[in-house]
Amino acid sequence: MDPNRKQNADQARQAYIRQRAERQGARNDLALAEFPDAIAGDADGLLPVSALSAPIKVKVPDWRINNPPPGLSDELVLEWRLPDDPVYSPLWSQQFTHPISEAFPLLQSIDPRYFNGREGTFQFRYGVRSWNSGQFDYSPDQPVTLDRTPPYGAEDPPAVVPIPPVVDTQLDADGGIWLSVPDFVEDKREFVKVAVVWSDTVPPADQPIVPDIVQLLALDNRVFIGRALIERFASGDHYVAYELFDKAGNRSRPSRVQTVQVARGPLPVNLRSPVVPLASDGLIDLADARLGVTVEIPAFDAYHPDDDVIVRWGSALLTPKRVGEGFPPFPVVVPLSWAHLRDEYTNAPDTQSVPVTYLVRRGTTPFPLPAGDGITVDVNLAYPGPVNPDEPDPINGRLPPLVVTGDSGTPNHLTPADAGKNATASLTLYDPPGAGEVITVYWNGVPLADSRTLDGSETAGDLVEFNVLWSEIEAGQSGVVPVFYSISHADFVNEQRSKETLVQVEAVPVELPAPTFPDLSDPGSGNLLLNCQSLRKRAADAAIGYRVAVPASAYLVPGESAKLRWVLLEADQTTEVSGSELAATLTIPAGAETNGLPWFVQPYADYILPAHTDTANGWGYAKVTYKLTVNNKEEESKFELKIVGLQDLDAPGQTCDLTAIPEIP
Repeated sequence: MDPNRKQNADQARQAYIRQRAERQGARNDLALAEFPDAIAGDADGLLPVSALSAPIKVKVPDWRINNPPPGLSDELVLEWRLPDDPVYSPLWSQQFTHPISEAFPLLQSIDPRYFNGREGTFQFRYGVRSWNSGQFDYSPDQPVTLDRTPPYGAEDPPAVVPIPPVVDTQLDADGGIWLSVPDFVEDKREFVKVAVVWSDTVPPADQPIVPDIVQLLALDNRVFIGRALIERFASGDHYVAYELFDKAGNRSRPSRVQTVQVARGPLPVNLRSPVVPLASDGLIDLADARLGVTVEIPAFDAYHPDDDVIVRWGSALLTPKRVGEGFPPFPVVVPLSWAHLRDEYTNAPDTQSVPVTYLVRRGTTPFPLPAGDGITVDVNLAYPGPVNPDEPDPINGRLPPLVVTGDSGTPNHLTPADAGKNATASLTLYDPPGAGEVITVYWNGVPLADSRTLDGSETAGDLVEFNVLWSEIEAGQSGVVPVFYSISHADFVNEQRSKETLVQVEAVPVELPAPTFPDLSDPGSGNLLLNCQSLRKRAADAAIGYRVAVPASAYLVPGESAKLRWVLLEADQTTEVSGSELAATLTIPAGAETNGLPWFVQPYADYILPAHTDTANGWGYAKVTYKLTVNNKEEESKFELKIVGLQDLDAPGQTCDLTAIPEIP
């Protein structure tokens, strides 16, 4: 054999082996996937935040190096490693049977469930298990970065660095001013954009700004504001705010507002005297203290939203209140704590005059109210009787309670056997009792005729009894009746009182007043009745009907139930009109004991119109009753019958025209 030929053959075989190895090696070095939505050129594969509300698109390149036998399959898997997990997690996989019909690169996606609420840099790869292999070959790791956090996160960025007053000489020399955004930490800082608003009004809080400038933020954090922007507004206080946008497009919250004085705008002037609304009657007492005393500062000129108002009550400086905290800003309402009010009252039991003034502080510079414009407020917080640990609450929980008994002898329970008879309210005297103290017992909020004035001979623990007249019991009605006593004194402005004793009163017959109709009409005969003019349309649902009112009474207990019934009667005032009965169970709302309970009878066609169409005479009577549970027994109200006449000769069908009914809420 020719030695040269043998050598050439060996070289050819070696070249083939090398080529096959190179091909196999290339097979194991899969090309990187492509993320179409990633920000071009970003080394970390950063995705814009706008792309995170949908599946993340991935393009996988063609991994095939030959044409495999038909019918055999490759398997493709997408994986990534979470920022805090060293192990790759599968995202998606699929078998591809040869010949593969899908176009390359293959467009796949990562489901949002794998990245909702997460951020950071993920290491992504895809793997292929070839038709002739039992193992996966993987592409190199490539970063995919999700960023959901704007600069400063959920916090408001600080205001721009304070700017010295802007004057014309500066504008003439520089053509504008430079403002500086406080330094902050942010990845890819060089790509951060800034949006700035310059205005003569304070930008609305918690709303994105409407910017005058949007640009990349220079690395020195400075932004130039041209003269034209500044001179849009008159001299005075101007306001600057900004927002930051990171490379992913996350938008920061609006910054805190910085105030800039332009041409030395006017400082706070025309300060007016403070007002203490609860002192309008000439005195701050315990009842006022319990409600909450405030000092109001009227509007003054050239105010600044960041101005602080500091009230001086006597010798105490109250907590500063920022003008811009309220909306509208004036009056500035400054609360006076009980501790300040109490500590400045040192003249018990007499009334004490307390001086009240204030100052406005802009930055660290005070602008005090002129001395002659301060006011004085009379205060008296003294009260007779034992010390109340719950002051300023007038109810002293340590006062012994009253005990009420009737002839039946059951404590705090007047049974039917006690009807028509007086009862006794007994008190074990508190410690210490004082001469001149007046003890007044209240039965269902009304003072009893029998009271006691202590003469100084009494001692703690003495039994004091009060006569409760039957007329007073009867006036207080049946049910659970609150009973308490107060302690007053001629030398004291204030009084205190005990906790309520709840007395079960069954001795008074229960009489529930009849329901009324607020919209009765007088056709001229002097007889009030229900007619077409009595109808009302409810605005919420356009329902047409009649209004009914259950009168206010102590029996209307909030949270309890009231059962109401409406029915139409024939002219004989006895026979019910078939199908006209309407029943409802209402939960009694708060305030019903003083405001009553409203009810709306509807729909018109079902429960009102039958008075015209289904009665023998073409008119009838309305009967409304209600039932309440009193003393664990269901009681029914009285009722008044009202004529229901719906005849209208001028209307279609000669009954009510429903096109112009007055509306109610």
